[in-house]
Amino acid sequence: MVNSRSAAVMQAKHKNTGADVAIKVIYKQNENIEFAQSQVALSMAVHSKGIVKHVEIIEDSDYFYLVTSLMNCTDL
Repeated sequence: MVNSRSAAVMQAKHKNTGADVAIKVIYKQNENIEFAQSQVALSMAVHSKGIVKHVEIIEDSDYFYLVTSLMNCTDL
């Protein structure tokens, strides 16, 4: 897991498909909501080979969970 003040990233297995994914967990704090919204919008807007693929966004009252394809060093 990689942590910063506003988000954490971890590797996981997609529950439905079993695929390896990355999950970016963004805390919805008042001073962070604009950052969280921009990360969600960016994740949904970018569609290009060589850039992580958006899989899904899950939201609860405290967090956004951005699920993306997992890229390893050989994919970069």
